[in-house]
Amino acid sequence: MNTGTNTNFDAAFASAKARWESIIIGDLIDFDPYGVDWFGGQLSGSYSGAVDDVVIGYEMKYIDGINGVLGSAGPYYRRTESNSTISGVMSFDQDDFSNMSAADAEIIILHEMGKSPVAWKHLHIILLFAYIH
Repeated sequence: MNTGTNTNFDAAFASAKARWESIIIGDLIDFDPYGVDWFGGQLSGSYSGAVDDVVIGYEMKYIDGINGVLGSAGPYYRRTESNSTISGVMSFDQDDFSNMSAADAEIIILHEMGKSPVAWKHLHIILLFAYIH
């Protein structure tokens, strides 16, 4: 779910999502909205709707400028019974990505997306690609 305003890489995110969905199979308990921000205020936007398996939020923002940290990711909320991820957050350096080819951007996004739900056992990724304003 893109919580920022830069949509230049949404196709690369969709491609990475599809790649993970083709690899990971299974199903996890869905979560109804509890009125919490599943991204815990870590991103500029929020999401408090239902979660089918996992929701991962992302945004392009300034991290440290060109040739530094490309991105970071990790889980935010986890299920207590299985320790599997409910939500994850990803942030990418807008300056680095502005100088990157689409193919390189997709590789970095795929890598970081793999770090968001770290408890992979029986996980099927469902990402919501909607814009939160």
